[in-house]
Amino acid sequence: RRRLEETEAGAETSKREAAEFRTQAERLVSELSELKRRGADAEAALERAKVDGEDAAKMIATLEAEKEERDRARTVEAEAGENNIRYLANQLKTAEKDASSLKQAVRDAAADVE
Repeated sequence: RRRLEETEAGAETSKREAAEFRTQAERLVSELSELKRRGADAEAALERAKVDGEDAAKMIATLEAEKEERDRARTVEAEAGENNIRYLANQLKTAEKDASSLKQAVRDAAADVE
């Protein structure tokens, strides 16, 4: 009889332990499912980040090319401006020489008239 009671008590303990193991297993399966979902979300986010990074790299390259083009245009404009200034300075020198020559001619003509 005592053996029967001990066996029944052991069986009850085994049932409780089995129920606890089942509960733990269900919890672990649930956690594993959640981790898989999070992993899939993380992979999707990584893929989006890669695409965003590629788009950003393309945009940076485009902006750098546009900046280089603007810089080249500014350089050409500056060189053209410098050439124009040199041309005008030469024209001014020529006009000053012509004016000086005309003054001298007027003086000479005035002296001839007197």
